[in-house]
Amino acid sequence: VVGLVGSEMCIRDRVGTIGCTHLDAGDHAASIPSLERAVREFRRLRVPDRMAHYLGALAEARLRSGDPGRALLTAQQSLTQMEGLLGGLGEEEAATTRARLAGTFITGARAAARLEDPAEVAHFLESGRAGALLESLGGRQALRWTDLPEDLRQAEVEAKSGEVRARSDFEQALAGEDRRELARRRADLDDALERMREVSARIQREAKRQAGLFYPRAAPLEEIQGWLSDGEVLVLYGLGREESLALVVAPDSERIVSLAGADEIGKACATLLPGETGEIRGLRLGGKAGNLDQALGRLRALLVDPLELPEKATTVLVSPEGPLCYLPWGALLPGRSVALTPSGTTHALLVEEERGTGEGVLALGNPDYGTPD
Repeated sequence: VVGLVGSEMCIRDRVGTIGCTHLDAGDHAASIPSLERAVREFRRLRVPDRMAHYLGALAEARLRSGDPGRALLTAQQSLTQMEGLLGGLGEEEAATTRARLAGTFITGARAAARLEDPAEVAHFLESGRAGALLESLGGRQALRWTDLPEDLRQAEVEAKSGEVRARSDFEQALAGEDRRELARRRADLDDALERMREVSARIQREAKRQAGLFYPRAAPLEEIQGWLSDGEVLVLYGLGREESLALVVAPDSERIVSLAGADEIGKACATLLPGETGEIRGLRLGGKAGNLDQALGRLRALLVDPLELPEKATTVLVSPEGPLCYLPWGALLPGRSVALTPSGTTHALLVEEERGTGEGVLALGNPDYGTPD
């Protein structure tokens, strides 16, 4: 049964791969029909990860073909598939899936930017970061069993078990020739998926803090703005191969800024933070002081100057990604207080969280990192 289902999936994957090949070659119009067909087939097969993947590729194809409106709608559909998918996966599998589908986040943000919709830009950039920090630290599954209320935990277990059974029955029917049985099993799987969505919604309503761990979702732009103080500005960066973005968020305003592509920005980062193979590996500054000043100046021109931050923005919260996470932002933003945050959503949660008085001591020494190369 698995072999038969797997063979059919391979055939559908070939159709989608053809569409992706056309997309990479720059033939956007030719890629769209193949990607649309792949999406339809994986929707029929009830395979959410492949459907999310090809929806993301289809959104990129529509964006490149000059249709940002449909591109945004398609990226939103991909994001919806991902939200349900990631919450039910283990830590390692969720991190792998998130990385594989990461292109959808910047595609959606770019489409929203073309439509001058900062709320949707924020939604996609924040969604790309939601849950990533937790997955990198580990422990999500352990927290699931200790933090989630018993009734919700049991409801989730039952819903997941029902989905696994229904999916197995559907795959068996898919490999057979009885169309009526296939229709019944497809309906059963749809019912099981709907129960899983209902449980997820219950967790979101009744256990908001825990829901952020298991089904992470981006906070709305207005909510993020509500947690910013006077003089604070949040800058969300999103790196795209052809075009990058920054969303500058203040308590009473927001602005979308277009930046250079990821390759150009990455090369500028590499001149400041060279690793053993020219890749970003850590905070080792190489070269003479003159070279350092030149590298910092280049990065300011690419990442800071286009933001046109007002003088009243005395504190800048930077939410970077990729190689930007390794940059010395204090040196790039002299004269301002700088703090790094995984996302605006994380910042809002930290501000909202009641802070208690600690009883222990955190002591920091002077570690020896060895002699720089």
